[in-house]
Amino acid sequence: MCGCGWVGAFLGMLLLPMASLAQVDEAILPSPRIMVLAGAVTTDFGEAAAAGDGSTIGLRMDLPLGTRAILEPSLERFSLDADSETQVRWQVDFGIRVEMAVGPVRPYIGGALGALLWPGDKRPTISDFVVATYGGFAGLRYDVSDRIGLRGEGRRRWLDGLNSSTATFGIGLSWRF
Repeated sequence: MCGCGWVGAFLGMLLLPMASLAQVDEAILPSPRIMVLAGAVTTDFGEAAAAGDGSTIGLRMDLPLGTRAILEPSLERFSLDADSETQVRWQVDFGIRVEMAVGPVRPYIGGALGALLWPGDKRPTISDFVVATYGGFAGLRYDVSDRIGLRGEGRRRWLDGLNSSTATFGIGLSWRF
């Protein structure tokens, strides 16, 4: 599947929460959320490719599986400054996180499987356009109101076993349907 196909599949996931808008009891299954995130990324792709630091912007969905467990599809764009030029990477993840409610504050922890989409000619080999990733994340969500929330988080993803990795730190704004 090409990069456009992955983006199309992710955007298709945005339609899934519409089925849960008709639910009756928010205590059993909370409404979905969408979040926009921005932050910093640092990479270490091993000896095969240049490492770099840069910025990230992302889009995440919170699709509740219950009162504490959440399915979280996400799409991030990494803009890296490596080898004196800007390089772009796309990260697509599907994670599951567990959060604990402490009033309006909700600390969480989770894990994700995904793919790093590596366009251009700066990848280790020409066949490495899509590289499988796995990782973990932790953060804190603060509900400002019934619909609006703030979120801060850190994520670490590995590819090529434990030889290469990315780490992102970001803050975001969420909106509940």
